[in-house]
Amino acid sequence: MAELPDNEIDALLREVAVPEGLLSRLRSSFELSEVEVDATLSQVTVPQVFLSRLKEIPLDEWVDRSLTNVLVPFEIVWRTRKLTWGDRVRGLADQATHIALAAALFVAIGLALFSGTATIVSSAFPDSDNDVQPTFVAYGGPMSLQVSAEAESESSLPPDVIICVFDGPKPANDAFHYAFFPRSSIVNIESPDTGDDLPPGPVHLWQASLASGLRPYDDAVRMRWGVMSYGSFEQDVPGELDSPRLPLAAGMETLLRGRGREFFLRHRTHPPVEPAAGQDFATATVPLSTRVQSYLDAQKLASQSRRPDPRQIRVEDFLAAVNYRFPLPEPGMLGIRTAAGPSVFGPEGAALLQVAVQAGALQRPTSGGTHLVVAIDLSSSMSRGSRLNEVRQGVSRLFDQLEPGDYLSLVLFQDEVVQRVEKASAADKEGLKRLLFSVEPHGGTDLAAGLQAAMTLLLSDSLPQTKRLVLITDSRVIMPARTDAQVRSLLAEGESVGAKMQILDMSDRNEIDPALAQWAQVLRGDVRRTPDAGRIYWHLLEMLTGRSPVIASETKLSVRFNPECVAAWRLIGHDANSFAAVNPPSLDAELKAGEAATGLFEIWFQPGESDEVGQAELTWKDPDSGSPHRVLQRISRLQFAPSAAEMPLSLQQATLVAETAEILKGSRDALRELGFVHANGRGLAGVLSASRTVHPGLAERADFRAFLELVVRLEKVDK
Repeated sequence: MAELPDNEIDALLREVAVPEGLLSRLRSSFELSEVEVDATLSQVTVPQVFLSRLKEIPLDEWVDRSLTNVLVPFEIVWRTRKLTWGDRVRGLADQATHIALAAALFVAIGLALFSGTATIVSSAFPDSDNDVQPTFVAYGGPMSLQVSAEAESESSLPPDVIICVFDGPKPANDAFHYAFFPRSSIVNIESPDTGDDLPPGPVHLWQASLASGLRPYDDAVRMRWGVMSYGSFEQDVPGELDSPRLPLAAGMETLLRGRGREFFLRHRTHPPVEPAAGQDFATATVPLSTRVQSYLDAQKLASQSRRPDPRQIRVEDFLAAVNYRFPLPEPGMLGIRTAAGPSVFGPEGAALLQVAVQAGALQRPTSGGTHLVVAIDLSSSMSRGSRLNEVRQGVSRLFDQLEPGDYLSLVLFQDEVVQRVEKASAADKEGLKRLLFSVEPHGGTDLAAGLQAAMTLLLSDSLPQTKRLVLITDSRVIMPARTDAQVRSLLAEGESVGAKMQILDMSDRNEIDPALAQWAQVLRGDVRRTPDAGRIYWHLLEMLTGRSPVIASETKLSVRFNPECVAAWRLIGHDANSFAAVNPPSLDAELKAGEAATGLFEIWFQPGESDEVGQAELTWKDPDSGSPHRVLQRISRLQFAPSAAEMPLSLQQATLVAETAEILKGSRDALRELGFVHANGRGLAGVLSASRTVHPGLAERADFRAFLELVVRLEKVDK
């Protein structure tokens, strides 16, 4: 059968009869809704290359690159850039307008500046009447004047001669006595040559003030009205404003009378005491001081290239600022720690004895640990003074107290949360310290955002641990009432998990913000002032452990010297001040967990073989039960190291620190009056020289290196 062409086959097929209803059924089966059409089209697979090309079509960069490749004929570019005469005329007109406006502004501003300057000059250096042209005459000797009756009656005559009369040498402040006479009344004046000493006028005075560095614009009121003040000069550096502090009652009285007492009161340095003089002279009660303020003040002044005043130095503060790393006694108990050796800087034959009290760790109640969330304000106001540095030191000390089961979360916030650390353990303390010392204050304060982040970390913890929240800030609560209500509602949710809150206020305001106090009361807490790192640490430790960090109250330390072995002893530091005479300090002290208080003695031995130096006695009471405790420790001559290199590390530290403080205070120089000449008289240079021979383990400690940096800075100030 011959093949038919396609067009004939199509014609034959069109003539085939279709059964009735077939077409309608076919159409109904192919009718799709829009949803079905979309679903069907979505199943169609589109080639990936095709999709990528479609996405490139609307890209502006691709279009721009394509257009930049189009070559524009140079004739078109030249015609478009060619200026017409109308364009040139309009350009000249615009330039003329700008020049006229600039000239008008220059004249107006210049006139205003000139008139303002003239007003200030005229107010600071008022001139006489413009109609009077006086002749200035300065005369320091006798003169004869004759005044005619006509001249006395003619009051309308202007004074045209000003005579500056002064007795003796010319006053330093140019305080002349001015007398005004008409020229006609002067008949005989033997006036010396005045030269160029007198200022010719206000303009010359103004220029002289500028040349001398005076800032006349800042002192216009003082120069105009003579207000008692001090002129400000360009080279003046304003001093730092410090809040005045009353002197604390510190130190102790001396039992000496006569010359010894006079020496103590005059030099504020304890002289040697002979125990053979009586029972009272053989016993020394050591005030247990843990204050470090004098040491911190010296660091602050040294950073400003300033040397502290000797009256600011308290040797016991320097000794308390050192971490001696004594062995800890049993938790909740106190122990006596002693070290002895030769006096490196003292007179020949003298020895040093260190008697310290070390507090044990805090006895924590049996629990599953604590989750402590600390929210720290890092706004710009925290950069004032040393607020942020105190927070860093206080919080970083807490990292060392984390025990298994304890977790610490940090929220650092400004006008938003900038850092968040969730449930860090003791193994993460080094990373936490690096983070805390890397952040800097900046921006504003959003207390609501900081508390929201802190409460989120606290409420999301499902473990059955004790939950605590601490907010450290120096800001006030300034927010709408609605936001304040939302914050309180959020804090109230912490009651369901037994959370407790405490707010540490770093500001210097006289009163605590009532809104902060109300926030703390929602979670059974309070607001506490924390100006220094020590208080921050103790408050945080109390929140972490759930109890007061004080483990001993009414603590007393006394040392009784044996007169048969000890010829004389001298207490280093703990000198009385004037305020102590009015309000004597108590020798009782409270010691907190991990604290150490040290006493340092310089000793001279009796000739002989007796080795019983004395005995140290320590008494205290348990702050909870009130039960008394007593510890005795014998001090033997065999404990004294034969050389400085063999001394314990704690005594090596105490020797250098105490000598630095005594040099700044002038104690060593004062002892020369009594004939006690120290072996090393090179001052701070001698301290640095001795520090190079300490034990390598001590030289590697960060706190010891920080102390040496202080000595280096102070030595540079002396030079």
